[in-house]
Amino acid sequence: MATLTSKNLFVGYSTVGAPKGQQLVDIKLVEQDLLNHFYTRKNERLMMPGWGCGIWEYLFEPIDYVKENIIYEAQQVIASDPRVQLRSIEVKEMDQGIRIDMTLYYVPLNAIGNFAVDFDRRSNLMA
Repeated sequence: MATLTSKNLFVGYSTVGAPKGQQLVDIKLVEQDLLNHFYTRKNERLMMPGWGCGIWEYLFEPIDYVKENIIYEAQQVIASDPRVQLRSIEVKEMDQGIRIDMTLYYVPLNAIGNFAVDFDRRSNLMA
């Protein structure tokens, strides 16, 4: 991974799972933005019906039949953010859901990192 200087390229705030107004920078901010995109179902966002992720439509289907569709949906989310490029992707079936493991290249930071998203059938919420 690249060593960053004291000046952060990306700065933002998140209230998800953290104290109110926690500041996020660089890779942590990009990852939170990607999670927000994965966590939003298509047609859920007001005034932006095509924005979001359609993986929930495939969650209860046999993985063998929908794996390519899941990969396609994940690729679309990653491609929508110019700060990252997808290097590899793997879909795994878990006891009660699926996990998508990805290797991402953070373009302006010149860094590579692993990123995972879990979808849980039991809660019908992303973990």
